[in-house]
This record gives sequence, C-alpha cells and structure tokens, in this order.
Amino acid sequence: MITEADVADVDRFLAEQKVLSIPVPSWTPSNRPNELQAIWPIEDDIGIRRGELRFRVHRLRTDSPSVSVIFRGNSIARLDVVPLGECKMNPPWAYILGLPPEACGPHIHSWADNREHVQRSQVWELPARRPVEHGLRRVPQMLPWIADSAGISLTPEQRDFVAPGRTELFDE
Repeated sequence: MITEADVADVDRFLAEQKVLSIPVPSWTPSNRPNELQAIWPIEDDIGIRRGELRFRVHRLRTDSPSVSVIFRGNSIARLDVVPLGECKMNPPWAYILGLPPEACGPHIHSWADNREHVQRSQVWELPARRPVEHGLRRVPQMLPWIADSAGISLTPEQRDFVAPGRTELFDE
C-alpha cells in the first residue's frame, strides 16, 4: 500500500539538495538482455544514500538511452530519449495536466505529472509523459537536465559522464 507518508517522503526527497556520491559510475550489464546500465548513488547533504540515478542503454538501440531517478527502489522520474518520430500514448487523464494525447521524441515521466496517479491507483508507475526539448539526444546532455530537475548538484568531473563506448556496447 502506498501511503500519504510515502508520497510526502518523495516530495521531500525531490525538494532537498542532493549530490552524486561517486565521481563517475561504470557501465555494466543490466538484468535486461542486451542492455548496459550505470548506477549512480544519490546522497543527501549529510552523506546518507537516499536514492540513485540509473542510466540504461540498449546495445541495439543506442539512440534511445534513458535515466531514472530511483527512491526506495521505485522510479520517481524517468527521462527517455527516443527518435523524434517515435510516439507514445499518454493516459486519458493526462489532458487535465495539459499534456498532449501522445508524446513524440524525448520525454519525461515526472513525479509532478504522476504523483496523483500513484496515490489514486496504488501502483508505483509513471504513465504520463511530458515532451522535452528535442536537443536532448545523448547521455552527457541528459545528466545535467535530470540532475537539475531532481535537485542534484554536479561537480565538473561528473558533467563529463558519457555513454558506454563501442567496445562496452558490443563485447559480451
């Protein structure tokens, strides 16, 4: 059961200032076939691990990376970079939020757009999508964007985080 306290905890987590606890994570195989992931722990201002950023890149769809903000094991935001011609339907209730019937190209599944749905449905999912600027195409562009939206401060060396190289993508 998802309680009011759970929702309030997510709200507080997003409102507080946070940092990434290591300089740069490594890309490793994920539990999904043909996919690499990089997990970056998020700490609060006193050094307690509070969540993580989870980047994913599919070996065969390198033009479609994603990054999720994870809190207590649940995704509370996800930025998906997909080709401009790729469209995903929004749920019928998304029009109340001013969202289009479908999101084409890069989009965010934000906590703000999905908070009430999580409370109402009692299912931890983020079906509403908000289109984002089409300039978001690669992992180095995604990191500062998602960090800014989640209240995460980045160091200069963290801003140099890149997608996996060709050898990582194609070695098994």
